[in-house]
Amino acid sequence: MNILQQGYIVKFDKAIIRHSCKYFDSEANCDKVLELRRIVIQLESKQIIQKCQCSKVEFMNRLFLVLKSDGSFRPVLNVKRLNESVRKEKFKMDTIHHAKALVRQGDYMFTVDLTDAFNGIPLHPKYYKYFRFRLGKQHYEFQV
Repeated sequence: MNILQQGYIVKFDKAIIRHSCKYFDSEANCDKVLELRRIVIQLESKQIIQKCQCSKVEFMNRLFLVLKSDGSFRPVLNVKRLNESVRKEKFKMDTIHHAKALVRQGDYMFTVDLTDAFNGIPLHPKYYKYFRFRLGKQHYEFQV
């Protein structure tokens, strides 16, 4: 409940190395720039991202597109460098085999569409700065 009220707080193990944003333009080496821009506008309209100001040295990521099986594109924020500083938390992941063992005759089943589920988990505003990307001259940061 705290996460939904205050936002998710990223737990770090070690210091984060910041870099100049000039090396992290998401348009560079992107062959679908118009599609990338269209998706960014869509993310902004859904209040998933917001425009932000560039600081001299900040933590930047790249936003890129992955082709989905239906021919549309999924935006992906590359947080590989950020993950190097984030504390690893272990959790048990049940398998389909475990779930099958729990099902009995007469049980009801349902599915949940988790397509945009991560967009429902807000970030604590203090951590927006770690989920930034640049598109051309404009900077954005994720809020969820």
